[in-house]
Parts: sequence; C-alpha cells; structure tokens
Amino acid sequence: MGYNAIKPDAVTFHRGVISRQGGRVARAFTTVKQPAGTDDFINPFKLPETPDLPRVLRTVFVEGGTLGGAGVTYDAPTFTITVAPTLLEAGSTSNITVTPNWTRNDAGAPTAYSVSLLGQTTFNATNPVAHTFNNVQFTDVLQTINVALQYAAGDIKKDGDGNDVPGRVPAGTFNRSATFRGFRRAFWTSFSSQVSTPTDGNVIRGWTGGGAGEAQRNFVVPVAANMYDTIIALPAILGNNISAIINGFEQGSAFTRTTVSVPGANNTLPTNYNVWHLTSLIPMPAFNINVTIT
Repeated sequence: MGYNAIKPDAVTFHRGVISRQGGRVARAFTTVKQPAGTDDFINPFKLPETPDLPRVLRTVFVEGGTLGGAGVTYDAPTFTITVAPTLLEAGSTSNITVTPNWTRNDAGAPTAYSVSLLGQTTFNATNPVAHTFNNVQFTDVLQTINVALQYAAGDIKKDGDGNDVPGRVPAGTFNRSATFRGFRRAFWTSFSSQVSTPTDGNVIRGWTGGGAGEAQRNFVVPVAANMYDTIIALPAILGNNISAIINGFEQGSAFTRTTVSVPGANNTLPTNYNVWHLTSLIPMPAFNINVTIT
C-alpha cells in the first residue's frame, strides 16, 4: 500500500495475494485507487492503519493451509522381537535369547516391558532390553514366548505459528510372540550282511544316515554298492505306510515294519518310531530309494 504524494486526492493501494510454492513466496498485486480523506486516514498525510505484517502473513498462510499444521506429521513407534534358536532336536537343551527391536519415533518413552515363557512372566523392566532364558528344553510341543511393551503418549508438536498440531501418538501397548519346538530326526543305514531289525532305540540313534535334519515324509535314501540290508527309522507320527521307488519300480511291499521307542537328544523324551527293513539275499549294486510316507 502506498500514498501518492503528487496527487494527494488519492491513495494507491497495492492489494496482493501471497502464495507459497516450492519454498518461494510469489506475490501477485492489483492496484486500487481510493480518495483521500476517507475513514482509512487519521489525517491526509498518514497512511491507513494496517495490521502488522507478521499477523497478515500468519492469517494468509494458516487459512490457506500452506503453513499452520501442514507438513507437521507424527510417526508411530515400531516394535518387533527376534528369538533364537527356535528349532532344535527334541530333547535338546539350549539358552534362548529374546532381542527387542524398538523404534520410538514420535511416541513417548517406554513405561513397562515384560517377557514371558510358557505363560509365566519371568522378566520385567522399564525399557526393552535383550533377555536370555537359560537351559530351556525343546520338546515335541510348540512352546510360546510372549513379550509386552507399554509406552507413554508422545509430545504434541507445534506449527510455525506456535499452535498445537493434532495427531499426537497416544499411549499404547505392543504384544509380540514367538514359538519354538523340538523336531524328530530320521535315521537310516545299510549293512554289508543280513541283520536283524534292532529293538533298542539307542542303537538306531547311533546311525549316521539321516543326518541332523528334521524328518520329512518325502526323501531319498542312498544305498552304497554291495549292501544287503537297508533300515529306515522314522517317527511313527508321520504315517504307517511306505512307498519306496527303486530303479523306477515300487518296492514298498518288500519292507517290513516294526515299532521301536527311540529317545530324543540327551537320551530324553523317547517316542515311537516306525522301523522299515529291506533285506536282500545277495549284495546289491548302488541304488537310491525314493521314499514317501503316508
């Protein structure tokens, strides 16, 4: 807005619209002439009373949504846990470590943290920290670890005008869980002579065939050359029927099945195994057995 000193009968007003784009302020002005001596003047030589510039800018920006709360956001917290180990042979005993992964963002500080094993709270703290359960036995039953984290409400943010911005992160609770269990191994071996089916589970545990992996219903048993008998031991829970493909032919009916109690790791937690025995009157060349249990 300006005063025309050459023509005191009129005052020239530059009325503009202020917009903000890409971080720059652009002004587009229109010009309006107004006779002197109107209510806009206290005297002919004084410009009209106008609001202070900061207040004008605040009004334009806030009402236009360009400043105010625009661009002010709240980020919710995140929380996960890592648990290890979670899968070992049944009967194994191991320490299990629970590691929390907490990102506060715009939430408040943690207020309570607990870790529970098998429904029993065994660790309490204020802040999430790693916790280790010692000497936990892995069984056939799926076992659960539960973790709870409570946190306070976050701070209220201010906009460029100092006003509160709605949307603060409220107080809340995270509940997380993880499971662990023991698995049963498969065992197998071949013999260079005819043998009897074992009845002692510890003998079966001594076989190196089958490795340390979890027993499955579909797998391949390699048999070396010049072997007579091959015996496969699998957890009975997998099924009582065997399909055995040898050189393209079904030979499942050639196996005999008995049941033997085989212990888990550390000679604990015995369970029933189906023991499948294939015998030959003469030594055989090398071959593979493609096994399916149902």
